[in-house]
Amino acid sequence: MDRVGPNNHAEGTRDVTAYIVGFYTSLRLHSKLGHRPPNVCEYQIA
Repeated sequence: MDRVGPNNHAEGTRDVTAYIVGFYTSLRLHSKLGHRPPNVCEYQIA
């Protein structure tokens, strides 16, 4: 069975950071933005 996942700690850290910055933060609701995700606010401002 082949191993799935990061090969070392640095690779795992990079993958988690990429997820948080690229996906989670852009979709989660922010109270400072009226409980809307940042992507919606940016679209409404533009």
